[in-house]
Amino acid sequence: MRACTLMFVTALATAGVLLAVSATSCGTAKVRMDADGRLVLSDCFNATTLGGLLDTIQQQGSTIQQQWSIIRQLQSVACHVNIPQQTTPTYGAYDWEWFSVDSTNFLVVANFRNTGGNYNTDSVVYQWDSMSFITMQAIPTQGAVDWEWFSISGGIYLVVANQNSGSNSAVNSVIYLWSGSAFVNQQMIPTRGANDWEYFSMDGNNYLVVANRASSTNLDIGSVIYQWNGCHF
Repeated sequence: MRACTLMFVTALATAGVLLAVSATSCGTAKVRMDADGRLVLSDCFNATTLGGLLDTIQQQGSTIQQQWSIIRQLQSVACHVNIPQQTTPTYGAYDWEWFSVDSTNFLVVANFRNTGGNYNTDSVVYQWDSMSFITMQAIPTQGAVDWEWFSISGGIYLVVANQNSGSNSAVNSVIYLWSGSAFVNQQMIPTRGANDWEYFSMDGNNYLVVANRASSTNLDIGSVIYQWNGCHF
């Protein structure tokens, strides 16, 4: 018996739940029996079937704590369980970056272009409000493909790799500095089809390196390492 199956059955037993095992159709089965007679989770086990399972648990008198204990165990083993937390609108998204500022959690998405082919599309910073990620700031970007977060001397920075304006790959990528309430433009760096940024610190110095992909159809272009001089790169 696989470990995830064992934990699943153990969780049910702990809550005092009696669950009939059958090889019914995917739409109703929570657990099925394989050809060797072993209990396994149905491939279609998802948020909908989990809801049905919780109904069964509730009917049998288990406590809220026991119900959440089951959910946590199911999520921890991640065996055919996919419970979406949240869906956010994105536009040809290429990258997500998570970071934390003073115990506040943020996510920023790199939106490449929208359905209409417009590369001048806002990328968005989201802030966790204890229940979900809410829009905190929209940042104008041009074919954004990457965000990198870093901190220097207490300052919080985000740098975006802008790859294409729609007509030109020679566009500025931008470093933003956290002001305490929003990210403000701190420095623009000329890039050519920027594909990625990486921050690192070495021997007491701070560096950013950009991967330049192309200038028009020319792939033989240099990528650049920048060093922090105390004020900017």
